[in-house]
Amino acid sequence: MILELVLIAGDFNAHHPTINSTTRMNLDGRHLVELLTDVPEITLINTGEPTHILGGTLDLTFISTELVPVAQWEIDDELTSDHFATTTTLRMELLPPPPRPPPRWNTKKANWKLYQDELQKWFSNYEPAEDIDQLNQDLTGAIQHAAEKAIPKTNPTNRHHKDYWFYNDEVREQNHSINTFRRHLRQYPSPEGVKLLRAAVQHARQITQKIREDKWLQWCATFNAHTSLSELWRKLRIATGKLPRSPAHPQPLQEANRLAEHFAERSSSAQLPPEIRLHLQQVQLEREVVGDIKNGLLRALNLNRDVFNKKTWLLCAADAVNRLKLKDTILSKGPDTMSPDNSTPAPWESPPAIFNILQTGTRKAD
Repeated sequence: MILELVLIAGDFNAHHPTINSTTRMNLDGRHLVELLTDVPEITLINTGEPTHILGGTLDLTFISTELVPVAQWEIDDELTSDHFATTTTLRMELLPPPPRPPPRWNTKKANWKLYQDELQKWFSNYEPAEDIDQLNQDLTGAIQHAAEKAIPKTNPTNRHHKDYWFYNDEVREQNHSINTFRRHLRQYPSPEGVKLLRAAVQHARQITQKIREDKWLQWCATFNAHTSLSELWRKLRIATGKLPRSPAHPQPLQEANRLAEHFAERSSSAQLPPEIRLHLQQVQLEREVVGDIKNGLLRALNLNRDVFNKKTWLLCAADAVNRLKLKDTILSKGPDTMSPDNSTPAPWESPPAIFNILQTGTRKAD
């Protein structure tokens, strides 16, 4: 059984009808087909397109079967030699989360009195079957039923123990030995029991440290020029006890988008009370009128110096004051009473008219 995800690609020079080879079957092709049959966890994802300029399918890509739904294999038109380049894309974000492990019996919280009573109740009413297989099945069912009644189950989780990267049967055996000596010392306390427990702990630590070192050296031997930094840091975090956490949600991106849309909808101004929305409209209108007045004064100051004089500036200032009064009137009546047709035009909207009035008022009589 393969526990880790696998991606294997290369020029296998294998020929077999299963992989759409154009030549006769050879020994490598037969071995590959037998491997695919015996190991269903591995799948060939080639689409049947030729990978060689002569039409052969020599470049093969194998991946874990659980990666097939998120994998895409295609031929690149660019030639690197007499073989076409192949591209394999894995959309890992579309991969479903791993299944939760099955729950286990929590014997530390078991009600053994209830367990015995359930078995005794079953045995008092049971008539033994003549068939040994039926008898075995009935006894197994009775034990299962009693356990369901008296023994709770642990809450399953995908979180690994911090030492899982080197944990094996030998480490488990050493831990079991320590627990055995500890239980014996708890039942029969004595100085000799303390010495035996200390010796067992020291021996287990030596064995565990040796296993850690061997596993670390074995991992370091896999480094090469193609090792990614993300993979390097991931394993370093595992080795130092900083375990990768599983996502809190099976589809974190979709859930984040849903929450963002929900937040935008709930925080919209349309959700505010009517009086608050009216106040916001008044504030917005006030800002627009004040900005309009400021822009008018700035544009008046930027008029041509030959046209601009003291009277022009005074007229612009007076008009600005009138617009401020108009603003107060509009805001006092509400944001919906302003009419663009009846509003006072800005001084920069008709500069030729102002220029003619000023010239008429200042021209000498002939």
